[in-house]
Order: sequence, then structure tokens, then C-alpha cells
Amino acid sequence: MSTFLYPNDLVRLCKEAWERTQERRRRPATPTSEATIPANVTEGCPPFPSDGYLLELLQTVYHLSFLAEEGRRIAVRVIYVLPHTFEHCGSLNLDQKPARLERPVPLSVGELLKLAPAVQATESAIMVAPAEAIKSAPPNKLMIWGILHLGTEWWRLLIGVDDSAFCPPNCLTISSFTPGSLTISTLGGALVRLRNGQLIGTPLPELNEGPIGSFLDPAARDLYQDTVKALGRKRYARDDDSDGHPSHVYYRTLARLLHLVREQRHGGTLLVLPDELGPGDGRLADRLSIKYRIEISPVWNTLVNEGVASSNYFRLLFPKPLKFLTDEKKPSASKLKEMIEWEKRLEISRERIAEFCSFVAALSAVDGAVVMTRRMRILGFGAEIVATSPSLVAVKDALDPAITKAALVPIERFGTRHRSAMRMCSSFEDCIALVVSQDGPVKAMKRVGADVVMWNDVTLGRLAI
Repeated sequence: MSTFLYPNDLVRLCKEAWERTQERRRRPATPTSEATIPANVTEGCPPFPSDGYLLELLQTVYHLSFLAEEGRRIAVRVIYVLPHTFEHCGSLNLDQKPARLERPVPLSVGELLKLAPAVQATESAIMVAPAEAIKSAPPNKLMIWGILHLGTEWWRLLIGVDDSAFCPPNCLTISSFTPGSLTISTLGGALVRLRNGQLIGTPLPELNEGPIGSFLDPAARDLYQDTVKALGRKRYARDDDSDGHPSHVYYRTLARLLHLVREQRHGGTLLVLPDELGPGDGRLADRLSIKYRIEISPVWNTLVNEGVASSNYFRLLFPKPLKFLTDEKKPSASKLKEMIEWEKRLEISRERIAEFCSFVAALSAVDGAVVMTRRMRILGFGAEIVATSPSLVAVKDALDPAITKAALVPIERFGTRHRSAMRMCSSFEDCIALVVSQDGPVKAMKRVGADVVMWNDVTLGRLAI
């Protein structure tokens, strides 16, 4: 029988994860003004709540997650930060000025329920600190003292819109986006995650790992080769980080699609098949009944164009390493014009990729699966999985990408959507299923040998808010 965890079980886990994260960042404080620095604040190491305050934070956000305001589910992000931290700990990524409440209010489920709808959790956090740290009454009480606007940079990175972002503050942050879920993080990295009474690790941090990555990798390599060919080169870029850009675009597009399905909160299934298969292929006849066959403009050429435009734009922007074209005393007018043109092409390509993801995510609202190939060619939607697999009674719940640790779980524990996807994978090894639950989690499934393997959390990765 599974052991369920609750906020009081997370205090020790949070402290241990926090200490591991901060271990290499500690150094003595260096005062920069005449103000008194709280005793537990050091430069590079923010304050951490006492056990009692930490438990209060966890319990408050946890209980709030089950509530709704006018029928809308509540999403909230709370950050533990003291007012003086902004003056003395610039290395904590606290460059933004806090919006302070004229009158701080005690932290409670009721107060968060009032504030959360007005504070977008994807871009802002509600600041909390002990009353004594903000010179507020009553003492020995956590107080809400303001709102910290952090922008959408990190959220856009998480959902695959951007490939880089400035990290959120190195401060304890507790978030909840779905009922019964908690994410404790700092610097945009997850420390502890709780969902449905269970700790969630990172069984599949990225789509390019494990057997799922092995299945998708041929398409990612094809995109790289097609982009390099379009550029007339043998290699995309000289340095390894930039050279991986086409592959990053491929996986980021898939991740973005899944995130959009998650945000719609209706759930959905995405079946990914080899590129040589078509909707009328005999291998699918006994497994899939595609109700709505559809042909849309392929996104593949747009992905190639994005890589070409990105390469040419940044080649012109940085004629020398770490040297901007615009920093030159007399930059070439023709190069400036060409750079602007490539920037426009890059923006257009990214807009078209975004439109493709939005369109496909909307198709998932229809009952049944969206069916596509590895190269993101859409075969249809509203697909009913008619595959049977009488011998399938359990799946392996993988705890890591390589399946070195896994638990056997009866399929009876899952709903119809998940069981259908499991039967499809069991009957057809050369495919993967990406299943988005109504409450948000994304599961990946694939047959590996004789077993159907499920990775219980996909694309959330090691990053979080």
C-alpha cells in the first residue's frame, strides 16, 4: 500500500534539499549600507524559515490549492524574502523592486484566496516574511508584505517558448498550480515536488532522454541535417552549445505543444508514429480508428527556417566573440540591414511554430488521440484506440529515464485514456504515447522489450517555479 505524504512530511526534505543547493553559495556578508542586516542573512545565502514557519507556509499553500474563486482554480506562488534582503543580497537575483503593501496582512488561506486571482503566479510571487523582520504586529507571525513581479521569462522557458531566461531569485519559493500539488523551488530549480500525496522526482526530465529520446532522436537528427544543408555547411555552429540549436528547437516544440495541452485543462493524448506511416497504413487498421483525418501545412520547413534565420542573425549580431556589431564605431550599413532582415525572418518562423503548437493543442480537446509522425506531420485527431492486448495487466512505472528503477503498477489503477494508450503501445512497439491528465501531469509511454513502460512526469524537468 502506498504511503501518502502531507506538508508536515516535507519540512525535513525541504531543509535537506535547500542545504544541498546553498552549500556552495555561502560566504560572509558584506554590509552596503548603515541598515542592520538580519542575523540570518548572508551575502549569497538568503534567510530560510524556521521549522514552524516552513510548516505554516507549506500547509497554507497546500490547503489553498483545493479551493476555487468564483469557479476558477487557484494558482499561487509565495516567496519567503525579508525586506532587507533587497538591500544586501544583490547576488540572489533580486534586482526587481518589491511592490510593498502599505499595511502587511497575516498569512492565511483566506488572504491568499483574495490575493491569488490578482497575482499571476506565472509572473509574480506573493512576498512573505516574519512580522519581526518587517517591524509589523503581531509578533511571531508570518505576514504578507508585498508582491514581487518577476516577469514571464522563466515561465516562457518552462513551456518551450524561449530557450534562455534570467533565473528567478535564490529564495525559498512555494507554488501550487493544481489541487493537492506543491512545488518548492529556488533559482528556478525544483527542490521538492508533491502531487496527489506522492513525491514527484524527475523520471523523465527531458523528452530527449531514455527510450523516449531514442525514438524521437532520428527526427531531431534529420532536422539538424536539413538545417545544415540549408545553410550550405557541414556543421551548424563551431561551439557545441550553439551547434545543438536545431535539436533543441525540435524538442522544445514538442514540449511547448504538451504544455499548451496542459494549460487547457481538458487532458489529451498525443500518439507519435514513424514517418513512413500514413493514416491508411495497414499496420494501424486494427489499432487506430482516426475519425478526423486532416492535412495541414507541415511545420518541418518552418523549423528548418528557424534554425537558418537564428544562425544568420546571430552570426551578424556577433561578428566576433562577445562583440556586438552595433558596438563597432562604423558598423556596415549593409550588414545592419541584413541582420534586421534575418531577425524579422526569425520572428516570423517562431510565430508560425507557436501557431502550429496552438492549433494542434486545440485538436486534443476532441475526444480521442491526436496522431502525428516524428517529423510532426499531423495524420488526424479524434482517434479511437481499438488495439487489444489481453496479456497486458501491469505497466512499469519508471523512476529514471534508463528504467534502472521501476515499480510494477496494475493498469486497473488508471483511467480509460491511460489504459487505451497503454494498449496501443503494447500492441505496437514502434510508437510512443504522450498522455496529459486533466489535472496537469504528462506521462510518456513506450513498449521496451516485453514491457510497457510509463514515465510519470515529462518535460517539467529539473526546472520549476
